[in-house]
Amino acid sequence: MTKKLCDALRELRNRHGYLQTEVMNLMKEMGCQCSKSALSRWETGLSDPSIEQFVTLCEIYHVTDVPGTFHYGHMPKVERALNAEGRSKVNEYRDLLIDSGKYAPPENIIPMRKRFTPFYENEASAGYGTFLDSAEYEMVEVGDDVPVSANFGVRIRGDSMEPTCHDGDAIWVHQQPVLEDGDLGLFVYNGQSYMKQFSKNAMGIRLISLNPAYKPMVFSQGDELQIMGKVVAITRQNH
Repeated sequence: MTKKLCDALRELRNRHGYLQTEVMNLMKEMGCQCSKSALSRWETGLSDPSIEQFVTLCEIYHVTDVPGTFHYGHMPKVERALNAEGRSKVNEYRDLLIDSGKYAPPENIIPMRKRFTPFYENEASAGYGTFLDSAEYEMVEVGDDVPVSANFGVRIRGDSMEPTCHDGDAIWVHQQPVLEDGDLGLFVYNGQSYMKQFSKNAMGIRLISLNPAYKPMVFSQGDELQIMGKVVAITRQNH
């Protein structure tokens, strides 16, 4: 992140009279994951917001002139000064701004629509639990095999969900706090992350492995269970 962009983000927040915590809460209300520490890193130049986060900030701060607000000047000139990776990032921002419905491209440009979704670098487990760190992810391009309802993806390790999900597969999750009996979901159970089948009936709440070699995980009093969301797709990832 450039110094000018950092300054612009900080100035926009101050101009609107928001605290970092208030911006964080507004982003979450708009369905965009964020933390106060992430906001601080963006405003000090230690890291970049994702494309989704950048667009959400523009919505919150009512930014209509992105190049002017963030001191980019004439965008085509800037694009020529960037390498291939930088031009790709510019195109990603442009596509999301177009998709927002508030910004129109020049009439002689037909944008190629791409879709990007957060993909968590830390691995969840289908057999052995590892903590899912919500700050560690990258934006990856996804195709039609990933539903638009998917809010994020994460790689799975282990064989407890075979044959439906294999070691190394990527699962794509729609964030929701409630699941129906029989749904496949992503969970944080006693501080560990798992992909399992949700079961809730007269026997109580259980997390079921599809591989019969693994016993169900039984939810007991004193246990902590957080439903991260419903698994809406499973794909092979080359990460």
